[in-house]
Amino acid sequence: MAKYGKTFWGKEWLNALNNIDFGNRLPRGSSYASKGAITSVIINHHNIDAKVQGSRPRPYKVLISVPEFTPKQQETLTDLLAGNPAWLASLLNRQLPPELLSLSRQQGIYIFPKQWSDLEMSCSCPDFAVPCKHLAAVVYILANEIDLNPMLELQLHGYDAVAALQSRQINITESLTEPVEDLFAHLQYYQPRPLVINEEIFTQLDLAPIPFIGDSFLNLLPAATPFHASDFKSLLLAHLKYVRKAEINLTQVWRKKANFGLNTCIEGFVLIDSNWQQARLRLIYEHHTKEIGLIEWLSETLKDLKEDANLVTDWPPTLQLLHAYLRLALKLLVQSAILPKLFRANNTHLVQWEPLLQNEAVNNALQPFIFLSPAELLQVETNKNKYSIFPQAETAVRLTSVFIGEILKEVTWQSSRFDQNDYFQQLFFGETLPLPRTLKPDQVFPALQLWLRMLHLSQRDWVPVIQVEEDFPEFRLSVAVRQHESQTLQAPVPLHRFKTEEKYQQQKLPVIKDLMLLQEHFPDIARVVNTEHELHLRYDPENFADVLLKILPLLGLLGMEILLPKSLRHLVKPQAALRLSSSAKDKVRSWLDLQNLLDFDWQVALGEEALEAKEFLKLVKDASGIVKLRDRFIHLTPEDLEKLMKQLQKPPTLSKQEAMRVLFAEEYQGVPIQVTDELRKILKELTSVKAIAPPATLQATRRPYQQRGYEWLYKNSRVGFGSILADDMGLGKTLQTITLLLKLKDDDQLTKAKALIVAPTTLLTNWSRELEKFAPNLTYSIYHGPNRNLKNMDGQDVLLTSYGTIRSDVEKLNGYKWQVLIIDEAQNIKNPDTAQTKAIKSLKANLKIALSGTPVENRLSEYWSIFDFTNKGFLGTAHFFQEYFARPISLDHDHQKLAAFRKLTEPFVLRRLKTDKTIISDLPDKIENTLYCSLAKEQAAVYENVVDQAMQQVEDSEGIERKGLVLKMMTALKQICNHPYQYLKEGKRDPTHSGKLQLLLDILRPIQENGEKTLIFTQYKKMGELLVAFLEQEFGAAPLFLHGSQTRQQRDELVNAFQNFRHHRIFILSLKAGGTGLNLTAAQNVVHYDLWWNPAVEAQATDRAYRIGQKQNVMLYRLLSKGTLEEKIDDMIRAKKELADLTVGTGEKWLGELNNKELRDLVKLSARVEGEAV
Repeated sequence: MAKYGKTFWGKEWLNALNNIDFGNRLPRGSSYASKGAITSVIINHHNIDAKVQGSRPRPYKVLISVPEFTPKQQETLTDLLAGNPAWLASLLNRQLPPELLSLSRQQGIYIFPKQWSDLEMSCSCPDFAVPCKHLAAVVYILANEIDLNPMLELQLHGYDAVAALQSRQINITESLTEPVEDLFAHLQYYQPRPLVINEEIFTQLDLAPIPFIGDSFLNLLPAATPFHASDFKSLLLAHLKYVRKAEINLTQVWRKKANFGLNTCIEGFVLIDSNWQQARLRLIYEHHTKEIGLIEWLSETLKDLKEDANLVTDWPPTLQLLHAYLRLALKLLVQSAILPKLFRANNTHLVQWEPLLQNEAVNNALQPFIFLSPAELLQVETNKNKYSIFPQAETAVRLTSVFIGEILKEVTWQSSRFDQNDYFQQLFFGETLPLPRTLKPDQVFPALQLWLRMLHLSQRDWVPVIQVEEDFPEFRLSVAVRQHESQTLQAPVPLHRFKTEEKYQQQKLPVIKDLMLLQEHFPDIARVVNTEHELHLRYDPENFADVLLKILPLLGLLGMEILLPKSLRHLVKPQAALRLSSSAKDKVRSWLDLQNLLDFDWQVALGEEALEAKEFLKLVKDASGIVKLRDRFIHLTPEDLEKLMKQLQKPPTLSKQEAMRVLFAEEYQGVPIQVTDELRKILKELTSVKAIAPPATLQATRRPYQQRGYEWLYKNSRVGFGSILADDMGLGKTLQTITLLLKLKDDDQLTKAKALIVAPTTLLTNWSRELEKFAPNLTYSIYHGPNRNLKNMDGQDVLLTSYGTIRSDVEKLNGYKWQVLIIDEAQNIKNPDTAQTKAIKSLKANLKIALSGTPVENRLSEYWSIFDFTNKGFLGTAHFFQEYFARPISLDHDHQKLAAFRKLTEPFVLRRLKTDKTIISDLPDKIENTLYCSLAKEQAAVYENVVDQAMQQVEDSEGIERKGLVLKMMTALKQICNHPYQYLKEGKRDPTHSGKLQLLLDILRPIQENGEKTLIFTQYKKMGELLVAFLEQEFGAAPLFLHGSQTRQQRDELVNAFQNFRHHRIFILSLKAGGTGLNLTAAQNVVHYDLWWNPAVEAQATDRAYRIGQKQNVMLYRLLSKGTLEEKIDDMIRAKKELADLTVGTGEKWLGELNNKELRDLVKLSARVEGEAV
């Protein structure tokens, strides 16, 4: 049943019914009022004419007359209101001050009836009782009207307060109503055009500082909600609390699994109808357009949000930005850093939830969105196929509100307290319903606007200012006002001057009206408002603590400007803090020494200063509240002091690894630690990189950055740090590592314990080639294949093996001592729970190094496992790392946590990018990498069979026939090296049947991870078709394919797609078709899958990527099958410049000139293949 008399003044009106003898009439009257039996109510001056539907067909006529005030009484009331600005302001806020009622009664003026008999009442019903239930029903309805507008009670007495005050030159007409802003006031039409996103926004986002507001802000709303039948404020807070808790399972709200192919989308933006009800996402693809409900897109986005926010990096910038808006909306909801605002929209009213911009941290978090979001990201469908946009400065707030609203609609309806038939619950949390007939828009919306008004004081033309002065032990507060648009240009005007000076008369009443809204939360404000002279509110240290820490922050959230002296802006709270030291400088030579010789004790931290516990207790003896200590203020309560002393008496125990983590991070649980100067010197010595000459036997010319990488690796090896070398692909991680191994050998570090290198199977051949090429003094053996034998490593410096072999033979390998364990493509151990990762981590070595070409910070959830391999325990447990670093950085873009993470890991991780200025200067325009693979077992069998049969035919022929057979054999062998299926045209199209294809996939995975583009050249259309199928299977999207059978228009379309659409990352080209007339500068990588044995043709194809317009270094990968004719012919071309010159323009014809022995030596398989014993 509806509740009547929800406000103080509504209850006063109903008090007249309290002493009625016919008690059963009252509940029945309330019931009549609630069920809508009153068909009409007309108020004419002091008379109320109503009709109430009873048991008979014709409604009963009810008349109520309220006695009019005499002219003298009206004059007295005007004197009271004109002489008390605070009362007048309360009246404008639709509040009747209890003090006004009390004082008027002393003057013999009764604003509310003392008893029912003070009212003249009559009803046409046959009931003899007065009041009857029909009269009582009208009295209840009037109570509801008075709840909404208490000035009605004055009007019923014939007193027109507006006119009376006007006669005293006090104009309150404009202040009686609160205008409701038009949501679409600033819309402007626009013509659709491509959206341009400044991607700088993604580096500026930081949602972590958004504080938890909880209920504290919305609790400032008035308790009385006269526009609603029940306690709407409690409902509002309950729904928001439900949403906060539901965040834990937010992804379960959307059970529908959908896949919209967002990684192939070109751009997307939000559309909403002119009633602000249906939000959709319009997705623009290469060849079509799609529209989906925004909530459906949330389903796709949120299902993996908790685990990995980096899945969106494959999306176009507009969708990445919309995802950032979603993260912002979720963060604001979880922190309750939002506020409701009433708007007009066409012919209706609606409530939008906006970011709490009065909070500085929220405002700062929104600034990148405001300045860098294009206005076209949110479009309003004002007419069919006609769209409008908001000004850019307004777009961010409006779009955030759309996301908040969509999430609220989807989550709140699940709450058991949500009533879908409640107009106001739907208005705030769901769809906007038609206004019920029982509610009058001219009463409801002004009352609702007034109820929300306190939350929006910051948008007023004149803003209240609280100024605090400190004269310890006294604190003084004064009130002033400042014009909103000139906060930095004009000094605040003291309130007493603002109220009395003529030039402020037009603004005086609205400001006082705003100040009186604050009285409920800061009662002392009324004293300042009601005095005509300057008044300072004075507080002692203990009482001022509540003002400073509770009241002023809330007033700041409401929009008041708070001016604090510098000494009070950053109040310090005493905390237990750790101090680390080490007195054994001469004994610390390594990481292990430092762990064992680290000393720590606990102190009291006051900001950046630390005190011994005894000294602190002496200084704060008997102090409480705001305490001045050494020229700074601290907040101290007995409870805080007791908790602090318990922490100091029983401090937490840190493990060695935890202590080291704290030392490098220079903080513990968010509190800065103290590090002694002596310990800082030790740390500097351990982490400083010194110039080290390269080993004399190194057969390589290194670039400056590679020398720096080697020196860094060597420094870490000397002090016992594990290392992650994460340079971009092609920057020479293998060479830097081999240089370190040579140095370790020179230092006799590989005599008793050896080096173990673990790499993907496809890279074992390349490691062996690089070792032979750059470090012939390093001996090595390969441990791989079914007949592998560790006896082969006797006398060797290095053992090469694969991840798969480690998984099988970990117990055998653990039987050996390893000086250094190196893992290549370290992302192979990113999942800590796999058998492969566990096997790798179980290997014991004095030094561990991980090599990875993928961005180590891209997927922090995977980063922990790699780092835990190199420096076990340093980053804590996986759960600790996930909660403390990975989630805040990935989901909230937490800059502080990211800076702490980088600081913590900097000594152990080295990553250089091809785009770094210091690297670019060291690099040639094109960086060539010749990579080798072993034939798969299936390939080798086919290869040898073809060699045997073909050579027999060649040896039995001569002349032109022989030359033809030679070229036919060469073509067959090249096709087999590509993939057996290309030659056989039957059998399984299995990617594992080709060593070269496996190598290509290993190359492409980190390139794809980095979001770079790649050209792949092949001589054969058939191989191109196979690559399309294999790469689509691996990466989920078909690459582009250009070949000679296509028209010029088709070729142009393919080139345009690759150059301009980010989702086309791989472009396969037949060598001749792709060798001329094309400009493909979007590619940063070029792969020659098979070679023409003609350097000029090869270079011409490479130059499709590196030519005028290319702004990046190009990485060139040449793929060769080890031990086959591919490797041997390439060696011949490189070794004999005259042969290379000879082959220009002649292709492969020279091969037909070789004699049979030369030819057989050239084509026979001379290297062990994958799966054979080594």
